[in-house]
Amino acid sequence: MDLSFEEKSAWVNTVIVLLLFGYYFGEVFGAEVLGPAATLGLLFRVVLAVVVIEIVVHVVMAIAHRPEGTDERDVLVSAKSARNGGMVLGVAVFGAIGYSLFGGAIHHATQVCNPDVIAKTAHLLVLGAVAGELTRCASQLFYYRQGV
Repeated sequence: MDLSFEEKSAWVNTVIVLLLFGYYFGEVFGAEVLGPAATLGLLFRVVLAVVVIEIVVHVVMAIAHRPEGTDERDVLVSAKSARNGGMVLGVAVFGAIGYSLFGGAIHHATQVCNPDVIAKTAHLLVLGAVAGELTRCASQLFYYRQGV
């Protein structure tokens, strides 16, 4: 099966995000409870690893298989995929806001923040960003395979 550069890029992005953020969520929700500093450090390392690995793999892919020019189909697939990923991200953001508001992030009487709810809200936001990116990639792969 001969894949275009854009399809290969979507596959690579999907695998990298699944592996590294799978590791992230496994560590965050694992048996050992991480503190805020450890969680933030882990998130920073994972995001940095995603960026570096994506750059290296895409440079190697570009050298090995010269990217074709984008055409109208590529633009349409990219736009539809971004729309789908953005909708998932939007729902996740509003869900996290709702969870924070109705989950007791701030105690009404004392106006003191509940750190557990704030941490869970942050994890929901990261999960939403990952779900949005995976939706974008999955949509892109679907549109390329099904034809747009």
